[in-house]
Amino acid sequence: MHTTLKIDSSELNSNILDSIKKMFKGKTITIDIYDYDETEYLLSSSNNKQRLTEAVENVATNANLVTVDLKDLKCIK
Repeated sequence: MHTTLKIDSSELNSNILDSIKKMFKGKTITIDIYDYDETEYLLSSSNNKQRLTEAVENVATNANLVTVDLKDLKCIK
């Protein structure tokens, strides 16, 4: 069985550890901790990197921007 838990470190508490203990009761487990960098992940794909770089450049040069009038947005209920 493989389980992945992605959580912000500020949300870690003893309840999570208790849940893991209950889920894997009587079994030997391995816990790997990775420092997840969203920017690094998004830039790891050359297509994503190119698209994001172009988007940042567009904002910096005020080019190819879409303007939305807030009156045109429908309220979701």
